[in-house]
Amino acid sequence: MASFWNSGSTPYEDRNEGAATVALGTIFQAAVPGVVTGARMYRYSAGTTPHVCHLWSAGGSDLGSFTFSGDSGTGWITGSFATPISIAASTNYTISVHYPDGHYPMDLGYFDASYTVGNLTAPTSAGVFDYGTSSTRPTSVYSNTNYWVDVDFEPMSAAITGSATGSITEADIQAGNKTIIITLTGTTFVAS
Repeated sequence: MASFWNSGSTPYEDRNEGAATVALGTIFQAAVPGVVTGARMYRYSAGTTPHVCHLWSAGGSDLGSFTFSGDSGTGWITGSFATPISIAASTNYTISVHYPDGHYPMDLGYFDASYTVGNLTAPTSAGVFDYGTSSTRPTSVYSNTNYWVDVDFEPMSAAITGSATGSITEADIQAGNKTIIITLTGTTFVAS
């Protein structure tokens, strides 16, 4: 499992904007295809719940959501999508969390440059926000701020488990049939 920050990473500032509801997120891309299994958020004990997480495509499609459970105290909280969500390599996605009371972590200037950990990269200006409901995809940028919303990513090679068997006959080879199709839980991979 890959993420940007470990459990010892902590934000610099505890921001409180009163009753403003805000969606905060991190734009990211993976160097290899894989699945997003969930997300992590840093929260402060003074914040109210619930916190709802969304994964967005670059075009703004909501690819999945969940509500964090056990959402109390100060520190990192982890949640999971009901089903892991497949993502492509070298494609921007946004992982976001809706903060219902405007109480959230932030670090100004954190994303003045791109930030890479393993297969994950957050580009310059990766921290995004927008005021509104939980279904809002954040797209606004302020001072290249990090809002401490993290993704749980599993590369495809680690995400595929199990085995498959099959055969190619001499007749297939003579006929020029060289395509192998493998289907695992609704995802089709084609090798030629």
